[in-house]
Amino acid sequence: MNVSYVAPLRHAWARMQRMLFRPFRIEFWLTLGFAAFLSEGLSHPGGGGGGGRFGPRGRVPEGLPHAAHAVAAFLLHPVWGLVAICILALVAIVALLFIWIGSRGKFIFLDGVMRERAAIVEPWKRFRPLGNSLFRFWLGMAIVSVVTILTVSLPLIPALLSAAATGQGWPIVLAIVLSWWAAAMVPLLLLIAYTHLFLFQFVVPIMYREGIGVLPAWGKFLALFRSHVLHFLAFGLFFLVLLIGVAVAIMVVGFSTCCVGFVLFALPYVSSVVLLPIDVLFRGLGPDFLAQFGPEWSIGERTTTEPPR
Repeated sequence: MNVSYVAPLRHAWARMQRMLFRPFRIEFWLTLGFAAFLSEGLSHPGGGGGGGRFGPRGRVPEGLPHAAHAVAAFLLHPVWGLVAICILALVAIVALLFIWIGSRGKFIFLDGVMRERAAIVEPWKRFRPLGNSLFRFWLGMAIVSVVTILTVSLPLIPALLSAAATGQGWPIVLAIVLSWWAAAMVPLLLLIAYTHLFLFQFVVPIMYREGIGVLPAWGKFLALFRSHVLHFLAFGLFFLVLLIGVAVAIMVVGFSTCCVGFVLFALPYVSSVVLLPIDVLFRGLGPDFLAQFGPEWSIGERTTTEPPR
């Protein structure tokens, strides 16, 4: 079988142009942009990081142990510790709400792209069973991912704290710990990334087409995946290259507009409307790639309102 990666991209590109620019309708953009916001805008948590440097002669900075004790004292304080717990609980509740809305939004936006229409209320009601099925799996996958990452990372903390407390051999201990952590995390993160990619690019469209729950849809996809492992793994790399290209384009636009573009990209819903061509393009890419494997994998208008099996 001759599997192409460029042909689905061309097909998705032609659909995006047809939907959004032939003709251009602002009300269509606003409605479909809201569907994209429900699907994509609520389900991309951000992150951050920091760094530091070592003191003279490879010793850990003297303030680090004191900072660790200060953090521990803060968390153990009867008032501030409770405040921290409440904040974490609130964050968890908001994250659950975003995942629940995003699960329904995945099908609303997919329906809009596949049917080349913009609707919110009717598909929100129609895709309730599929959205709930996806929500349960997505939540379970997120919990398993976090627990697995913590299981790999937490055993390293005692060694780091011991080296930080004594200041002896800190650079060597840090290098050993980070090397072990990277060796364990790289394949784990690749597995998590591919699982997310396959879930939203292939399993969700199969759920949409067949009107089935997430586990039967995974079963159908894995049967195809086992016969074309290299093709689907290569799709992941192709998808990554496209994401990098989009990120570079966004950076160029942001800096060329004196950072005004960055402000628009950071605003909820507004960013979904501004970046709607990209979202429509990427939303159609997986179904178009899947359609190459036969008419039974073509994601058309065949959907049902039956509860997932």
